[in-house]
Amino acid sequence: MRNACSNGPHAPVLTCKAPQQAVLCFVRFGMKKWALCAVLLCVSWTSVLGGAPAFQDLDFESATLEFAPGGPTATFAVPFAPAFPGWTGYVGSSQVETALYDRTYLDTAAISILDTNPLPPGVFGELIDGNYTAVLQADFYPGLGPVAVSLAQTGLVPSGTKSLAFYALALGQAASSFTVSLGGTNLDLISFPVPNKNYTLCEADVSAFAGLVEELKFTLFPALPNGDNRYLSLDDIMFSPDAIPEPSSLILLTVGILGLSAWCVPRRKLRPKDTSRSLS
Repeated sequence: MRNACSNGPHAPVLTCKAPQQAVLCFVRFGMKKWALCAVLLCVSWTSVLGGAPAFQDLDFESATLEFAPGGPTATFAVPFAPAFPGWTGYVGSSQVETALYDRTYLDTAAISILDTNPLPPGVFGELIDGNYTAVLQADFYPGLGPVAVSLAQTGLVPSGTKSLAFYALALGQAASSFTVSLGGTNLDLISFPVPNKNYTLCEADVSAFAGLVEELKFTLFPALPNGDNRYLSLDDIMFSPDAIPEPSSLILLTVGILGLSAWCVPRRKLRPKDTSRSLS
């Protein structure tokens, strides 16, 4: 039988032997509800993150090239989605449906994919690593004028990530005309030369985004107002658990190395002055 402290026919039975225990029973029941809500919220959030898409094809090696009848020489273009799985391409604000294959335009904005086949003369870009490399070209586009070109993908930044790294080959003043953003925030890039290569290694601190689902976006901007044939080859994009040194640390490290080198240079010992002749 329910007592006077029962919360109704559909509520859990709370037994209170005395009226003064009613408040305690209610508090305990309320605490249980809050605890249950917290657990459910945690489970739901974990499920969301667990089901979040991982970044894919960051090295562009998952490409599937679907050629039109007649082979690659028929149109020199392939459908974008299978060529760049997981990625979305934009020319201006318009989504790209096709990508150039082993070609670049002279005066039109586009996205290209290069493979291991020999490139014909006039292609601005090169295969950086593996079997495929992506190339962004910012320039004029019919009806739009000079437009930016972007390559974007949304995914889960792995837990423990501290830096983003990738190889880049910039042509036609593209080195100072592209940005990389994560979660809508432009990253501060640090570039390092790669020995005996034309391309550079670019890195950025992304530790603040670890464990979050964010959009990664590479954007190449055109020269205004006339366009200027800017090309950016990208490859081997990677989220890394390794931190990159701050620019100030790099400067201090360089100064320290130079100072240590100068200190370690052998020096001639100064001989004591011979005063015997002057005393004689």
